[in-house]
Amino acid sequence: MTWLSNQKPNSDHNTPYELIAKRANRSFWTKEAGKAFDEALLPEFQKLSPKDDNVVFLHLSGSHGLYKERYPKEKRTFSKDGGTVVDEYDDTILYTDGFLRQVFEYAQSHLNLDAFIYFSDHGEDPGIPRDRFHWPMMRIPLVMWFSDEYRANHPERIRRLEERRQSAFWGVDMLYDTLLGLFDVETDRMDRRYDLSAEEYAVTAGSMVVEGGKYKVSDDPTLVPPNAAR
Repeated sequence: MTWLSNQKPNSDHNTPYELIAKRANRSFWTKEAGKAFDEALLPEFQKLSPKDDNVVFLHLSGSHGLYKERYPKEKRTFSKDGGTVVDEYDDTILYTDGFLRQVFEYAQSHLNLDAFIYFSDHGEDPGIPRDRFHWPMMRIPLVMWFSDEYRANHPERIRRLEERRQSAFWGVDMLYDTLLGLFDVETDRMDRRYDLSAEEYAVTAGSMVVEGGKYKVSDDPTLVPPNAAR
């Protein structure tokens, strides 16, 4: 396993991540983690050998504030004429999209890419401090891509993922169980109810909680997929 990070080590928020990183076969932090642009991870990523079985985690600064510090000035698009904090946030999304494209295209052409997964551990509500609860902060992206070989070897998993694309609930707390399922790991230390690809998946808006268990997703007044069980 390889862990490449552009977030500062030794902070309280990153302690769980650091525990994982320290157990990796190889770990790397950018010299100015938290201040460098995420593209600083690319040279280390490109050192990976296609001869190895690689599981790689890229820990990005992404869209953490201050937004305008997350991308080079020449990458300004929505905020190039000044703009609002929302424009600056939108530019972080555009920059991250370009970075992910570089990672994906390199891995696909050089590293025998089998699966590519992107997610965020929290959302943003531009202009609202993170210590003030807002439902938009609870909504995160989840992107999955699988090679033709993986799809051929796991047709039922792929079918279930595609069927649940618009109606299922998923949170970062379910990452562990979902990854083990996708990797075909057999262990009694997982709960298949939280594996988005498993037949046993059983998460509903009423059973899924956020913000340390303070709120149920079913409490969200604006975003409940119409076909999802409450």
